[in-house]
Amino acid sequence: AEMEALQPDITADPNASRRFATFLATRPPLFERRAIEALVGLVEEIPSLRAHVVHLSDAGSLQLLRQAKRASGGRLSVETCPHYLVFSAEEVPDGETRLKCLPPIRGAANREGLWEGLSDGTVDLIASDHSPCAPELRALSSGDFLTAWAGISGLQSSLQATWTAAASRGWSLTNLSHWWSEGPSTLAGLTARKGRIAAGVGADLGVWSPE
Repeated sequence: AEMEALQPDITADPNASRRFATFLATRPPLFERRAIEALVGLVEEIPSLRAHVVHLSDAGSLQLLRQAKRASGGRLSVETCPHYLVFSAEEVPDGETRLKCLPPIRGAANREGLWEGLSDGTVDLIASDHSPCAPELRALSSGDFLTAWAGISGLQSSLQATWTAAASRGWSLTNLSHWWSEGPSTLAGLTARKGRIAAGVGADLGVWSPE
């Protein structure tokens, strides 16, 4: 979730809209934090309310979420997405609108903070946020981040990408299975039937070579 975006002044630089930094400045972390604060406030106010934070990109919100989750008694959960765990703002080339999403990909230090959030359980799961669109909506020819479709088509490469990133940080396939399978099943209330390898649970198995 996010609050309303800022509108950048690009009149002085005709190439400004091609720069990822221009787009990033329209969605500062504070906006995401305010949206999370509003959601946490509702959870605190309404004892019967369950809430889920989608598409967490701001590692600066993790401490707020840690405290809120402890106080909620299990009524608050959090997800992040592959693109926030794999890419960083510093790596996005000018005009590469295929990496535009909302909230935006943030800096490398922020990315590492999200991995820490997964490590300590503040972030419960990884979700794809798969968002395909017609090629013309991507503004690929102009590379204009301000007019391009906001969403990454990544379902087909999410497992490979997150495994590569996780393995480089010392995480195992068991960890990845928890974040991709058990975590979502728990959120959906399907742990008796889905999300793990156990007797009586659906045999949703795949064969995959991680190398």
